[in-house]
Amino acid sequence: MLAPAFLAENVQKGKSLLAGKRGEMIVAPLLTIRDDGTLPGGMGTAPFDAEGVPKRNTVLVESGRLVGYLYDTLRARKEGVASTGNAIRSGIKSPPHMGVSNLFIENGTESPEALLAGIPRGVLLTEVMGMHTANTISGDFSVGAAGFLVEDGRVVRPVKGIAIAGNILELFRGVEAVGNDLRFYGTVGSPSLRIAALDVSGE
Repeated sequence: MLAPAFLAENVQKGKSLLAGKRGEMIVAPLLTIRDDGTLPGGMGTAPFDAEGVPKRNTVLVESGRLVGYLYDTLRARKEGVASTGNAIRSGIKSPPHMGVSNLFIENGTESPEALLAGIPRGVLLTEVMGMHTANTISGDFSVGAAGFLVEDGRVVRPVKGIAIAGNILELFRGVEAVGNDLRFYGTVGSPSLRIAALDVSGE
């Protein structure tokens, strides 16, 4: 959901929830987000993008502050900056368009067990459903989810059929601990995150 918000095409068209926020604290200070097209073994790793521009390791959010966006040649020229090497193709016959390389939240220092410790009652989310229905301009979402009930720092039983709702930036502003277990799902990745509060409904 957050990935398209970093694309300069969406920012310039006013279709990004990050438009006009460069330099602002948009998420918790614990979070650093980057798009690394040079990441060894990454699914989006390549020597150059669909326009022949060398791939780069681009920091987008540094310690919670938005420091940049992702560019192809056209969008970079409109702002007088350099391309970040983020032009992609869907196939050999399709024209270039914008996309992420390997977009991820940097690893933290906490083990998954440490993230659970001290939680009197919470939910360990392992799956969300319907994220494509979220509003990518406002950042608001209301989606189905599944996971495990946590009580006194321990996983006690599975839960399903619940719904979570909120705003994606508010969600990331509530991050109070970052795990050391970075995992990729295709070209996007994140470690486990402990979030102070989230609206949850259902059983």
